[in-house]
Amino acid sequence: YTDKTLIACAAAHQSSITSGDHNLVDFAEQQFDIENVTPLKLVSQWLEEGLVVWDNQLQMVIEDWERCGENKQPIKEIKRFEKLTGYQYVGP
Repeated sequence: YTDKTLIACAAAHQSSITSGDHNLVDFAEQQFDIENVTPLKLVSQWLEEGLVVWDNQLQMVIEDWERCGENKQPIKEIKRFEKLTGYQYVGP
């Protein structure tokens, strides 16, 4: 039910999603042309828009991604994150 609601809202608002659920991502992309944004890309967008200021506390969230089983992030986004924050990316 939650997946259907998520996809319906994203489609209705012409928005993207962020999910590590490969089946959900495939369905959204194939059926509704909904883009999946990686978590690190979303963080970088927030940084660029001034919505967050990176600090040690937020860095701990990234460090926790590995333990929580977050998917590996794209190299391009890792480099972008490091350039924006000055911090080394230590997640998956």
